[in-house]
Parts: sequence; structure tokens; C-alpha cells
Amino acid sequence: VHLPTDLKTGHNRGYAFVNLLDHDGYLLAMKALKGLKFPSNTSQKVTNVSVAHCQGKEAILAILEAQRETVAASAAGARQK
Repeated sequence: VHLPTDLKTGHNRGYAFVNLLDHDGYLLAMKALKGLKFPSNTSQKVTNVSVAHCQGKEAILAILEAQRETVAASAAGARQK
């Protein structure tokens, strides 16, 4: 579980990333977390669960590298004009 926090306030940003090991774990997490209202909180907000478009560290790193290459190529093309 990764719960990003705001560096200025120290509070969480209101979302988390959860990595699951198998499909059964995914199904259990979806059932348990979708629409959950935290009892100790006075907020009326409920949780929303979604699946990431990209799964796994290697896949994420590959996407970031491709984006970096695209930006670098665009910058190089702009310098040549």
C-alpha cells in the first residue's frame, strides 16, 4: 500500500495505491473497499476503487522511459528549427 501525503500538511492526499498478488485478492479488495465509509470520520465521502491502466513496476518504468524519449526528441526537434 502506498498512501501519498502532502509534504506541507502531512495529511494524506485522499487516495492510495494497493498492489495485489492475485485475482482472488483483487476481488476481495474490490468488494471490501468499494463504497466504504470510514466510521471514525465525520465526512460523508465514500471510497471509490478503480484499476490502474498500467500494471507492474516494469510496465510503469517502460511508459515513463517512452515519455522521456518523446519529450527529448521533441526538444531536439525544436532546437533544430
